[in-house]
Amino acid sequence: MEKTEHASQQVEKTQSLDGDNSVEEAMDPVQHVHAKTLVLLFVFHIVGAGFLANSVTAVVGGQGKGTWLASTMTIAVATLGTPGRKWFIVVLSALSCIGCIIVSRADSIGMAIAGQAVGALAQGCQPTIHAVASEILPRKYRPLAQSSINIAAGLGGVVGLLVGGSLTLHNPDGFRIYWYIAASLNASTTVIIFLLYHPPVRELQLKYTLYEKLARLDWIGYFLLIAGPVLFSFSLTSSITVYPWRSAQILAPLVVGVLLLVAFFAYEWKITRTGVLHHDLFSRGHNFAVAELSIFVEGLIFFASNQYFGFEVAVMYDQNQFKAGLYYTTTWFVAMVSTTVAGIYCARSKTIKVLVLVAFGSFAVYNALMASLNLSTRRNVIGYAVFLGIGLGTVLNALIVVAQLSTPRELISTTTGLMIATRSFSGPSGCLSILPSSAALSQAISGLR
Repeated sequence: MEKTEHASQQVEKTQSLDGDNSVEEAMDPVQHVHAKTLVLLFVFHIVGAGFLANSVTAVVGGQGKGTWLASTMTIAVATLGTPGRKWFIVVLSALSCIGCIIVSRADSIGMAIAGQAVGALAQGCQPTIHAVASEILPRKYRPLAQSSINIAAGLGGVVGLLVGGSLTLHNPDGFRIYWYIAASLNASTTVIIFLLYHPPVRELQLKYTLYEKLARLDWIGYFLLIAGPVLFSFSLTSSITVYPWRSAQILAPLVVGVLLLVAFFAYEWKITRTGVLHHDLFSRGHNFAVAELSIFVEGLIFFASNQYFGFEVAVMYDQNQFKAGLYYTTTWFVAMVSTTVAGIYCARSKTIKVLVLVAFGSFAVYNALMASLNLSTRRNVIGYAVFLGIGLGTVLNALIVVAQLSTPRELISTTTGLMIATRSFSGPSGCLSILPSSAALSQAISGLR
């Protein structure tokens, strides 16, 4: 009974996406926000910003396999998105530094993909970033904490586009310098986290031995969650440029990947209650499930834009890679502004539903405008990117916060990990929707040559 009463006192009254619009504050322990906290929040997402697949393949060859340079990033987040703490971040950032150096020295597409696979390991820290940002600050500052992460991500996007575009403007071999810069940023992140981030030792860390800790992990769920998305992602991303859609190289891993994912959900639903999909995550209503679905849809829109926006501008309006990147920076600048406004609004009004509605309304307008893009709308493209920036900056802030407030506090890391992993998994899943258009585009471009 005492445990029940204590737990009830910790329950946060969360805002429903289809009901009450208020989020009431719970009692928070006294915490101190130091300058190093702000440093942590702003440095994380600088690393890994921007990808120069076309420049890499132009130098080392393997144009049909260039998509894997970006695909390794989404796969890493989807499969490694189980947050750890300090050493999880330090080790993966250090390995990412090594991977970036490998890419910068690559002389073949295989070496570049291998290096990028190692470098992508740092992307597995993304859930940890969002979780730590909320845990080291009082609850009332969670929207602002998530806004700070999105601002850092926006800065990384702008810097990545401008630096990467300028380095490869006249010589595609400039991608090597870009990856050297990425390696130095990963090294800096490793040192900063090692020196400045000191999470307190938790009670469970002292209560159980190493063997007991390992025994409590959901190893079956981890295997299914890693193997399924990897095979699924491989088949879909490779079906665009590497192998024919109906070939055995595509269908075999696709079928096996889907079966493993079905087995994962069945196992988490019927066999275990405390695995990756902890049943307590859904014990406070449907908000968390709605947030998961919403961030999956947001991921489809975001990764489709990454796939087509710059390329479409470059092809339709005869722009080079650097100028096409300038168009896309509009999205990131607007996202930084919109996430700041969203964070302040949410912190003061305790309202989340309005932000979600604004975000998806902006996405709807953006998609409709991009679908109507033609040769006469050259000057309008920058304006179209504004709506994408509003949606990205607003929705990421709102959905992460509503998911964290809709689940038990002790599961905040698991909650955040699942949210970010779901978003990343939507990238390869979106390949299903763009396969017909990709094939038609490839045929049209081939006909012009």
